[in-house]
Amino acid sequence: MSIVGAGFRRVASLVALCFLCCNAASATAINFTVSNIAGNTWQYSYVVSGHTFLTDETFEILFDENLYTNLQDPPPAVAGWMLLVFQPEVPPNPNLPGIYSATAQSDGAPLGSPFVIQFEWLGIGTPGSQPFNVYDSSFNLIDSGQTVAGNPIPEPGSVVLLTSALLAWMAVRRYRRGKPAV
Repeated sequence: MSIVGAGFRRVASLVALCFLCCNAASATAINFTVSNIAGNTWQYSYVVSGHTFLTDETFEILFDENLYTNLQDPPPAVAGWMLLVFQPEVPPNPNLPGIYSATAQSDGAPLGSPFVIQFEWLGIGTPGSQPFNVYDSSFNLIDSGQTVAGNPIPEPGSVVLLTSALLAWMAVRRYRRGKPAV
């Protein structure tokens, strides 16, 4: 076995391990952009990634009852999803957050279109991040987090690009070492 072959195997193993770790660490991400429509009327546009939804799996985005009111009901339709909106409740009712709920209607429901909702903002400044939950078809919590401002970063593409560059560099290096000296 040559030294180059052993080195290649070590690097290939390291790349494979990094790739597996990156995939294992993936979790649901919900990115948002927010736009002021007029006065206190705002609109969130959400992009969901990092999870392949199966039939009847649901994600919910929560709207703090002290900061949001008049959630758009019904929200604009998204193909392959059943959307529900629950208004925030404030005293004298129990303090309950508003909920934007999206349930996949088939395995691998499409995530290409943004999920959009308008609302009245009761806070100061620009609306920001919100908590979200992801549930399986039996309504068991399988993921949760906070929405993040901005467009999602295509992480898997970065991993593939980095891996391709590393493999190309190793191939060139191996070719140069194998050339006879002139």
